[in-house]
Amino acid sequence: NGDTGAFDFTKAISAHQQWRIDFRNAVARQLSVDADRVRRDDCCELGQWLHGAGQSRWGRLPMFTSLLQSHKAFHAEAGKVAEMINQKRMAEADKAMEPGRSFHKAGQQVVAEIRVLRDAVEGTSPKAVARSEER
Repeated sequence: NGDTGAFDFTKAISAHQQWRIDFRNAVARQLSVDADRVRRDDCCELGQWLHGAGQSRWGRLPMFTSLLQSHKAFHAEAGKVAEMINQKRMAEADKAMEPGRSFHKAGQQVVAEIRVLRDAVEGTSPKAVARSEER
């Protein structure tokens, strides 16, 4: 199929920053969210790539493994906020999204690690990355 493992990292960053906006909207409008889907790290485009084409092409890179772990942690934290929203614990959910809290930190971490991986894979051919990893 000619899948080269190419991925839109900028879109992935935006999508993960969007969760906070979506959650704040859900809190403000008293909406429910799909907590089961939010909690899973393989439903969003990044997660599908991390578990698929990205894994097969870049899975040996330590920075890939690090992103995989931080992405899973982000979705775990997002799932906790989603549960609060669904249980109508809106003040608690709002507080959980504040800077310095686990959800916010996990979001910052995943965005930072997406950027690190993006810079590595877009700036280097796969063979050069693989060679540098073998040394």
